[in-house]
Amino acid sequence: MCSLTDQRFDAALDRAVAAQRSQHPVAEQPPLVTEDDLATLPTPVATYLRRCAVVGRPRVHNAVIEMHATLYRAPDQPPMETPVLQVSFVDPPTRLFLLHTLMFGLPVHGVHAYDSTQASMDIRLLGLLPVVRESGQALHRAESVTVLNDWCIMMPAALLDPRLSWTTRSARQVDVAFSAGNDTVHATLEFDALGDLANFISDDRHFLDGDGFRWTTPLRYYRDFGGVRLASQGDAIWHYADRESFTYGTFTLQRVRYNVPAADLPHAEQLRRV
Repeated sequence: MCSLTDQRFDAALDRAVAAQRSQHPVAEQPPLVTEDDLATLPTPVATYLRRCAVVGRPRVHNAVIEMHATLYRAPDQPPMETPVLQVSFVDPPTRLFLLHTLMFGLPVHGVHAYDSTQASMDIRLLGLLPVVRESGQALHRAESVTVLNDWCIMMPAALLDPRLSWTTRSARQVDVAFSAGNDTVHATLEFDALGDLANFISDDRHFLDGDGFRWTTPLRYYRDFGGVRLASQGDAIWHYADRESFTYGTFTLQRVRYNVPAADLPHAEQLRRV
């Protein structure tokens, strides 16, 4: 049974999803990704999209993503296990993210909200005491990197978006720039010998005092998700100039649905709870 604090955070996500329904209508027949579309991409990116099996499938308008996350507040603290429900839209870029977990045996609830102009993060112990409560332009820039990361890993057909620009560094490394609102953020994509995305690297995601200068998300265990082949697990790692890197999260992808009609977008109560 949900507590009143659970319900408050659930309601915040539901309001945010409801506000996006009319702004993001899904075409009855979204255009398909074609080989001609891939012709404008760097060769490693085009190879990756083929390996993801997006050619011949509809372009991505939205995605409903369910994950399990193991999170750490610090290297010496115990892990926090949490289910995650995420609703993302491509145009305009929007990311809504809900989690319910435990910290020292006490419930923690959080909602992240991002669109092309603003971002907010509200995470509270017992639903009342702020753990992280932030908003503003600096957060928007950092979360723009997160959105780009989502597109690369869980929504690869979105890499055809015209807001992305590409520079090839080598046969296995490509730089990408993503423009969202007033922000342009950058990352390097590293591919393995088979052409799968193996790592995402960005120096543009730091925001909080404990963040490092570099953020990476190494990936593994590719498998099928409803016809699209994706990495099913990845780590989130901060890298520092003066100490060891810190893996603060491991995310395991459980389910992805694309181009979900507005009427079928999820409600927060569908999130499996710890």
